[in-house]
Amino acid sequence: MKMNSPYILIFTVVISVVLLVGCSSEKRGNPYDANGIAFVAASSGESSSSVLGSSEGTSSSSLASSDGAQSSSLVSSSSVSVWCATAGNCGVFTDSRDSTSYKWTQIGSQTWMAENLNYGTPVLGLSSDANQSNETIVEKYCYGDDNAKCDTDGGLYQWAEAMALPSFCNTTSCADSVNTKRQGICPSKWHMPSIADWDTLATFLGTADSAGSKMKFAGTGFPDWNVPNYNQGNPFEFTALPTGLRLDGGGFYGQGSLAIFWEAKENNVYGAGDRNLDVNDPKLYASTDIKRSGLSVRCIMDAQ
Repeated sequence: MKMNSPYILIFTVVISVVLLVGCSSEKRGNPYDANGIAFVAASSGESSSSVLGSSEGTSSSSLASSDGAQSSSLVSSSSVSVWCATAGNCGVFTDSRDSTSYKWTQIGSQTWMAENLNYGTPVLGLSSDANQSNETIVEKYCYGDDNAKCDTDGGLYQWAEAMALPSFCNTTSCADSVNTKRQGICPSKWHMPSIADWDTLATFLGTADSAGSKMKFAGTGFPDWNVPNYNQGNPFEFTALPTGLRLDGGGFYGQGSLAIFWEAKENNVYGAGDRNLDVNDPKLYASTDIKRSGLSVRCIMDAQ
């Protein structure tokens, strides 16, 4: 899936905080204090800490990768049990790589997966040096190192892994490899959403200041996620769950309060674009996150 690298990268990360800049004039909440220390939830219930590194670099948009051996097939909602409220605008497709079935939903002119991607081999994420660096397979974190969380919430991926790039792209600029549209680890005929893809979604749903309220899961299980005025009933079945993330320094954070998805956009050497929803408001934020963080992947179908 990814390129083999002949390089051994030796680097020193300068300890500092990467600013998370949101298009809605705010940024997603982070468990960092004024010194950039992240308090990381460990499986034992104890906490540890890690520090963000930052650097400056160039930004870019993304490029399509192809893998003819990997395919997926849409199943029309007319031939399956319709799972969403609007018949004809939803359905199920099967990823032939591992036979996993995913729900999909049409939102305006776009077709999105209505679930987070769950593809790859689970690896432990509590340790600070537990990176997704095996270039021969796709790796994923499961929240809290609980594999059952991947089954319900999808996997968590470092940016280079999600983009199907060599792992050194998490700490080196790979802007030249990220142009127009990129499949990444999405099934064939689907791709990693670009800035334009996310912006089109936000525009259809209203504005970035209110789009998040129409994207959140509306069922039971996460009562705070359904605060009145912050959740509008999931009208287009995007079904964003507050799955949290794997922090770049190891450990997990934000389950129940944060949904955060990678964007096919490198913002600097150590950072890439994300879109995120917070439990406390209705906005769809655009931010920069550390590439070695583990975030959710929500694929969008290629234009027909």
